[in-house]
Amino acid sequence: MTAPGRAGFARLCVASLGVGSFLQIGPRDAADLLTFAMLGMPAYGLHLPSEQLSATGAMAPIVAGSPTALPFPDSAFDHVVSEFGLDALDSDALRAALAEVRRVAKYGALLVFDATRALDRRALEAIAIACGLRRHPGLLRLVPYEALQAERARVALLLEVLPEAAWRRWPPAALERERDLHMDMLRESGSRSDAHLARYQKAADLVRPGDVILDAACGLGYGSWILSATGAARVVGVDRSSWAIDYARDAFRAGKLGFEVGELPACLEAWPPHSVDLIASFETLEHVSDPGRLLEAFARLLTPAGRLVVSVPHDWSDETGTDPNPHHFDVYDWPKLKALVESRLLLEGAAAQTADRAKVAGEWSVQPRRWTAFDPDLATPPVPAEWLVAIGMKAFCHPDLPPWSREWRAAGHPVTPAPVDYARMLQNPWLSRALLDQGGRLANPRLMLEACQNLLGSAEPFDRAAALVVLCYRDLRSDDDAETQGLLDAITRWRADVPLSAEPHAVRWHVSLTFVAARLSQKRAALDEAAAWFEVCVDIDAGLFGPLLLTKTVEACCRLGVLRAAAGRRDAAEAAWRHGVEQAERVLAMPADVHFGPDGTRLPFVFREIGQVCEWGQACADALEALVVHHGDLGGLSPSRLLRPEPDEVLHDPPPASQGWRVVRFEQANPWCRQVNAREILMHPVGLRFEEQPSLVVEIDAPPGTRAILFMAEACNDDPRNGGAILLVGWGGCPDEELRPWILLPRQPVLVSHPAAAEFAGVCRARIVVMPQPTARSSDYLGVRLTWIGTA
Repeated sequence: MTAPGRAGFARLCVASLGVGSFLQIGPRDAADLLTFAMLGMPAYGLHLPSEQLSATGAMAPIVAGSPTALPFPDSAFDHVVSEFGLDALDSDALRAALAEVRRVAKYGALLVFDATRALDRRALEAIAIACGLRRHPGLLRLVPYEALQAERARVALLLEVLPEAAWRRWPPAALERERDLHMDMLRESGSRSDAHLARYQKAADLVRPGDVILDAACGLGYGSWILSATGAARVVGVDRSSWAIDYARDAFRAGKLGFEVGELPACLEAWPPHSVDLIASFETLEHVSDPGRLLEAFARLLTPAGRLVVSVPHDWSDETGTDPNPHHFDVYDWPKLKALVESRLLLEGAAAQTADRAKVAGEWSVQPRRWTAFDPDLATPPVPAEWLVAIGMKAFCHPDLPPWSREWRAAGHPVTPAPVDYARMLQNPWLSRALLDQGGRLANPRLMLEACQNLLGSAEPFDRAAALVVLCYRDLRSDDDAETQGLLDAITRWRADVPLSAEPHAVRWHVSLTFVAARLSQKRAALDEAAAWFEVCVDIDAGLFGPLLLTKTVEACCRLGVLRAAAGRRDAAEAAWRHGVEQAERVLAMPADVHFGPDGTRLPFVFREIGQVCEWGQACADALEALVVHHGDLGGLSPSRLLRPEPDEVLHDPPPASQGWRVVRFEQANPWCRQVNAREILMHPVGLRFEEQPSLVVEIDAPPGTRAILFMAEACNDDPRNGGAILLVGWGGCPDEELRPWILLPRQPVLVSHPAAAEFAGVCRARIVVMPQPTARSSDYLGVRLTWIGTA
């Protein structure tokens, strides 16, 4: 368990470095290289004389040679990778090998070392940096920040080739000139540089497609480079130091990335208002004499629902109560930073970060690398903090909003496709970014609730509908039924105020509201009422809005059929499922420009929506097939064949034979690992090394003759781009290699059936470990919920 499997390593390389040609140093046999070929990547292998090569044949190109003198021309490969292929080298030989890696690689390298045989990360990265390599901007996606604290099994270096011009002009010695104030943290190793990279990585997670980003006080530009490796349309780094900007322009080159010299906040006066979607400004506020003026300038630049991410040192004062750093004007704590951000923006999020120390009871104490998000409404951080981070969002509901400027239009095609025609969908189109966009909406639950409740009093019907839909789905995820009936009444009133018409966006909100009303009725066990709402939803022609809204129609047909089948109404169930199949076929038969908009627009989410139509259409088709197989006997139908399981639909009541499990101990834990109740446990993976993963031992009571334990496991994050998690299950005390893996993908709960141990005698213990997938986009928002079901 110290390294991914063969196919896993190849996938890890491609996911981390991107497509291209690969040189693998030290493959065990040709099969290692063939996994790259299966992914469509050309790959060569360098066979080390000290290693035994089990099989070569003619399947994959493998040549013999030494990593200190690679037998390939300059820039022969896009990427160089190695899994334990460089462990036997001493420091001098490793330095020669890394120099060779830089010579033959155009872009990057992923080099995995056995931590028990190699130097530690800091020493390894220092050698790589001295050879003209730098840390890759995707490093903290591969190895999360907290996981850098202790690497006992393996050390994975994700590296990037420094451009030749920057390497010649800016060798490491040239950076010593302003090292106390400016440093390229991609060319520096250690906990302090890790902390700087982590802040930019968190900011990168907030980028929406097409964003314009300002990196204010960008220094040497490494953070701007990290932000540019996103879906942003444009990234601009600004700094007062012409020396720093000169370096940034040499070291970081991308078409959408630019750097400017300027003094904050004066240089921002030339920027038009509402022109920036995300501003990152780390370790800046303490360097300016009037931080309020700077915050005012940031707020002016931001678009409605745009974000500001800032950080400050937390109480770096000495015994005199002042900050001894001569470049710092003030000492910050959370109340001061909170008040500063809240005076101009909606305070959306907060985090406490440590790298190696923090003040505890007024005294410096040793701390590990840690990033702890916390409720911004708290008066103080719940954990020690070396830095404080605040996220603010520009207000999006006020009379002086700028004109909407986010149309999805292709050159020469003035028509905006209905799914993103927010100017017609909403009186205030900026609500789409703040409330509706998945992954980009307001993250503070209290502020989201307040905004939606205020909008319910709006005279604009579509804005009210948007707020109502958000509140309904919020209620659907809650166990509290107190507000459910009120929301259903509000939907009824809205439908009475806004008659259904052929206007596309009237259709859009009628379909969305009737669908969620049916789901809320199911939540309160009013099944006849739910069926009636589903019937209303199905009867509306969602195609008048566009094919993507038919996802709701097809899903409503599937769910309506289940309700009718459960009530013994075979003909009504069959009719609903048949209509679902017909509507899915209707979507697939539509021309491409109906789905995607005018030629060239190509909305990026269309394929995902069509995939959902296909899934629910397949569920309807499966139900119709089951009716034939079982000769119309509804008792033979299995709901698990008809409905995709969702996070809010796992079994809620354990069987009488077993009321739950008992947590004996957490063998490895973090602040997110806890038992919610007798049935549910939440765990949070932190990195890629097996030894650092959360693990626990639980006890299970079960009657004699038990063959297996059953529980539901789900990767409960909301981001479908996250690679998910791996669940490892075994009996208490079993070795790592005997743990059985289960793959957990976002929004796809898995029923775990684990065979009982032979020595079972009434009470048994199970060991459970959670790891992120190696290709996970980020583990920060990835939790795993384990829900006890029972025994079999």
